[in-house]
Amino acid sequence: MLFVVFQLGTDQYAVEAAKVSEILPFVEISTIHGAPAGLAGLFAYRGQTVPAIDLGVLIIGRPAPVRFSTRIILTETVTARGRSWLGMIAEQTTKILQLEPEGFSQSNFASMGSPYLGPIARTPHGLIRRIDLGPLIAFAGQEFGQAGALEAS
Repeated sequence: MLFVVFQLGTDQYAVEAAKVSEILPFVEISTIHGAPAGLAGLFAYRGQTVPAIDLGVLIIGRPAPVRFSTRIILTETVTARGRSWLGMIAEQTTKILQLEPEGFSQSNFASMGSPYLGPIARTPHGLIRRIDLGPLIAFAGQEFGQAGALEAS
């Protein structure tokens, strides 16, 4: 299975490539004043306004630095009003790797309060933690005041 691999701080993470619609260069994000931590703001994409989550803030407590390798990982979601997009800001989004789903195993340490942090794979590239998009989208919907509005497609 193919995975898009990115970095947050010094740790590597991956999302299933099949669930990624597109990887965009970092674009200007319009801030939403008073937004919860992790919700970076909104950006325009193909005539739609798309919310962007900063995975750095959400997972390691600091924003992703604005660099050439910082990207927006775009995934399609299903809302009460139809299909829409969700952008995830991640640094060092530069690799796609073939990894076996069976190669990921649960850590002995629970990720309390972060149901989207999935199992870990030991690879020649180091440890890579899987991000489960279904729980991430559900968590984002609850945390950002859209409870029940977002679900994984």
